[in-house]
Amino acid sequence: MKSIVPAGLRIAFWSLIGRMWDEQAPTGPHVQRVVEIVQALLPEDSARILDVGCGAGVYSVAFAEAGYDVTGVDAAHGMLARAKAKITAGLKSRLRFSEENLDKHLSLPASSFEGVVAISVLQAVESPAHAGREVLRVLKPGGVFVVLHFLRPAYYANSLWAQIRARVRILKRKTPWNVLLAAAKMMAERSNASLYWSVEELHALLRSQGFQIESTPETNPIIVVARRPATL
Repeated sequence: MKSIVPAGLRIAFWSLIGRMWDEQAPTGPHVQRVVEIVQALLPEDSARILDVGCGAGVYSVAFAEAGYDVTGVDAAHGMLARAKAKITAGLKSRLRFSEENLDKHLSLPASSFEGVVAISVLQAVESPAHAGREVLRVLKPGGVFVVLHFLRPAYYANSLWAQIRARVRILKRKTPWNVLLAAAKMMAERSNASLYWSVEELHALLRSQGFQIESTPETNPIIVVARRPATL
């Protein structure tokens, strides 16, 4: 299953939307829950964590503040600029961001991370299957992969115009540019509706790439804990 939006256009859009996305922080309320899940799995806070598709760096910062050594990667310049601005003096020794495209071969060494998190990102790449294989490659044997994935929004049953108006209402800054970006994002979401998965579909996707499903601690949004097998 692949996204129907060309990769270059998709990355350019995420760069443009960086500031608005950071302001809205749509995944923000779930940050602490994801950190707690990882802490239960990787109690050694010196463990190395990779945040794939890190966006504006909200989760990367939270993991670094918890003591982990964190690398955040994203393909969108605009998102990375927002993320890098969050590196404080106290975090710079254990938090870094770099440009990587999850649809291509990551420059990161194989078996180099104890944990990987993917926050609402697998449905936004060109090939979720390829992304999964790359995550499997960079994880150490027995390493943890935590995926957060939002369910298909209920407002998909509404007209496009109603959906756009709903999205615009929650904008913190209703500038013409932000309104245009919000409308564009809504239209892109509708075109990619097939990339919203159920729990069972997400489990199947991860298993097909070689992961072992360990648990599903949340179902709305879906949070799945998977592992790279100790031996492949």
